[in-house]
Amino acid sequence: MEERLHSFHLKPGRDPAETVVIADRWRWGAFVAPVLWSLWNRHWLAALALIAVAAATGAVAATGWTTLAAAIDLAVRLGMGWEAASLARLDRRLRGWRDLGAVSAVDEESAEIAWFSRQADGPWGATA
Repeated sequence: MEERLHSFHLKPGRDPAETVVIADRWRWGAFVAPVLWSLWNRHWLAALALIAVAAATGAVAATGWTTLAAAIDLAVRLGMGWEAASLARLDRRLRGWRDLGAVSAVDEESAEIAWFSRQADGPWGATA
């Protein structure tokens, strides 16, 4: 199994046990239905941007450039699939959450073990 980056986020004033882990991985939901995925995950501005891009892509397709419209749609879907975790991290930062740091691990459980064992010796959010 391949190691992935796992970032840790905490809402100010919350108990460290409520730390949220975001794995940097491919998101099939964001690829298959980017607007629905954005709405489901409460990424309102991303959903609006995706709707605008979809409208623009539809306009391009209506002019007869269907291959270009399909290429734009595929590029947007691939970008969402790859960068959905980055969007989730950005959304947390914009909502005032603290970005505590990251570790590389094969799964979320081993990432949590590595993170919490590293934090046992120092203050939360301090760099080791």
